[in-house]
Amino acid sequence: MLWRNQKLNWYYAACFTAFWIILYAAIVVQQVYRLPTPLTHKDAAKHTGEFIAERAEDFLFKLTSLGPRVVGSEANEVQAVKLLMDEIREIENQKSDYFDFEVDKQVVSGQYSATRLYQSVQNVMVKLSAKTSRSPNYLLINAHFDTKPTSPGASDDGAMVSVMMELLRILATSNGPLEHPIVFLFNGAEEESLYASLGFVRQHKWAKKLQGCD
Repeated sequence: MLWRNQKLNWYYAACFTAFWIILYAAIVVQQVYRLPTPLTHKDAAKHTGEFIAERAEDFLFKLTSLGPRVVGSEANEVQAVKLLMDEIREIENQKSDYFDFEVDKQVVSGQYSATRLYQSVQNVMVKLSAKTSRSPNYLLINAHFDTKPTSPGASDDGAMVSVMMELLRILATSNGPLEHPIVFLFNGAEEESLYASLGFVRQHKWAKKLQGCD
């Protein structure tokens, strides 16, 4: 066909570029400006029970400052675990009397398949439950703190770890209500075939009360 050999006029390229710029401005930029204003440390006293973005960002900075946290490395197995435990203990000291606050650290080994084994991977866990709760089921919130060898893992998955930590703080310092206990699982071996989560689901006592976990 003749049109296949015809060259488009220069203004087609300009129109194509302009279309995507307009689309970006109309959708992406508008969505950014619709986001709520992030709260800072100065806002914390007046905004109890709300997400303090600067506090979560500070924790993310501490975590990523450890550098890459590869499974088996000191940064992952010692430094990151200590950072998590220190932050959790600080939250525990601030919790309201409404909650029971249980902290556990799991070092787990097991077998994934006939040829794949995992050994001494770590999980840091908190179970937050109302003292009046009689629910037989738990809700699980899970994120991993280990990384690839080439990255400090800000987005994979440090940001989610920081959000979880801030959410834990908000809930633990509130007065409920909370019908079902919540398990916060900070797992230390996701990049290695999800071994830490697998170890939790298969071997930890809390996993038995999570719906969908065998």
